[in-house]
Amino acid sequence: MANAYIHNSILSDEQVQAIMRGYAHFVSPKDIAAQVGVSRQTTHSLYLKFSQRLHAAYRWEQPAQDEVRRDILQ
Repeated sequence: MANAYIHNSILSDEQVQAIMRGYAHFVSPKDIAAQVGVSRQTTHSLYLKFSQRLHAAYRWEQPAQDEVRRDILQ
């Protein structure tokens, strides 16, 4: 069954959520992999994917924030 959070993933929802929590709490991929029971490579690749998505979302919101700042300064 495909995972709702990660496309083409065989991980369970609980495993992905645990990895997300580990990422959010700055737990190393090696430590969270041992806790969840997946490989360090799997955890590391998910951490990289989460990071890329967060950076993309930040870049997407930045122009709107700049417009708000410009309005405030005027």
